[in-house]
Amino acid sequence: MASKALSKTSRAVWYFPNLRAFVNRTRSSMVAYMQLSTSSIGTASHRDKKITGQQWSEKRLGPFAQKDPRFPLPGNMGIPVDKKEDDITTPISTRNLVNVFLEVNAEDSQKLRSLGSFLNDLEEEGMDSATASEKQEVNKEQIGTVECTIQTCPKILHRGFMELFPEKTLKPGELTVISVSQHSKNDMSIWSMEVQEEREALMKNFVESAKEICGNLSAAGYWADFIDPSSGTASFGPRTNSTLFETDDRFNHLGFDVLDLGCCKAISHHLWGTHAFVGSIFTNAPAECEILGQALQN
Repeated sequence: MASKALSKTSRAVWYFPNLRAFVNRTRSSMVAYMQLSTSSIGTASHRDKKITGQQWSEKRLGPFAQKDPRFPLPGNMGIPVDKKEDDITTPISTRNLVNVFLEVNAEDSQKLRSLGSFLNDLEEEGMDSATASEKQEVNKEQIGTVECTIQTCPKILHRGFMELFPEKTLKPGELTVISVSQHSKNDMSIWSMEVQEEREALMKNFVESAKEICGNLSAAGYWADFIDPSSGTASFGPRTNSTLFETDDRFNHLGFDVLDLGCCKAISHHLWGTHAFVGSIFTNAPAECEILGQALQN
């Protein structure tokens, strides 16, 4: 279960037993958010159609169009009967996928189809997710606790961070930074084979989880990307000369301390010191938006 704390800079700080718990929370909140949005869209569209008296043709739905009960055979062929047409026609009250599509516009219909495809993918990945969760539980002692900090990007950092994503245009205040800190067993400010192996495990853990978190935010209609710790560049965006490594001095403005050790630099966590591995996710989802709020509720 997540626990919450609030730092002096009013950053929302949450703790999870592992990254899988945070991933599962964003997935659940995304599904709940989309179901609520779909319900609201359908209700509003149905109300507007009643007011305007607008009639939608089912012909444009092609093979998805609801069949006329008078022509049940292939090729829209019917069976001759000795009744009047008015007696043959029966009202259709069954609510199915076609009815839902007819209640929303083309853009919203595409969103619904995308959501359905995404949820199908989630079901197919269910076994893999369960396996990953079990593996992470085994490594719980090594991975330790996880801290997720969500905050609106400070204005002083906005321009520099946006250079990491040249294809995006966001104004100051529209960029949210999610800092994911994993408590490490070893001191990350020194080097040894044991430290290197743990760092690689923590890095892999962050990358796999960040991909899912970004996918959940994208499914909810937001843009999201994360910084690949191995290259310091955006994972999904085009390569640029701008980089962000965990020892970048800009982390001093995000609640961390970047230490200059002379021969190298190291990032220091406010609780765990240099026993931490930090990853960054960026999104245009507001820090106080519903999907992030639901994902971080106790």
